[in-house]
Order: sequence, then C-alpha cells, then structure tokens
Amino acid sequence: MCYSFKKEEITMKKYNAERIRQLRNKLGLSQPQFAKTYGIPIGSLRNWEQGRSVPGGTSATLFFLIEKIPNQIADTLKSRKLKR
Repeated sequence: MCYSFKKEEITMKKYNAERIRQLRNKLGLSQPQFAKTYGIPIGSLRNWEQGRSVPGGTSATLFFLIEKIPNQIADTLKSRKLKR
C-alpha cells in the first residue's frame, strides 16, 4: 500500500503537549506503551507531553504519520525490530 502526503501538510502541523497527549489517548495507549510501540524514548515523550520541549524534524514527521496511519507505522516498526 502506498501513501502520499504533501510536504506542506507535514510541515504545517504543530505538535504541542496537548496534541501529543490527545493522540496517545485516542490510540488508548499509556506513555510507556506509546513509546515502545513507536520507538520513542520515554523521557522525550514525557517532556513533550509536559510542554518542556517540542518535537521537531523527524519526530514531528513521525507524529504526523502516527496520526494518519497509526497501525501501519506500528506494524512497520515492529517488523523492523524482529528482523534485527
């Protein structure tokens, strides 16, 4: 399956503490579960959710993809871990 996203669509998204927390809650995951599922350091996730820092670059792109296609991202990351 192929997905196409416009660059502007990705770069225009702002991922603040509330938006990240809402995304995680929408998926029904705890912080440790979300971090493990999507390969995010738990400390970074906590800092983002508490507003201490804001994800940028690659992290913001990952959040964009998790919002759009969460199951596919989780499956892809899981299969990559199994191959190692």
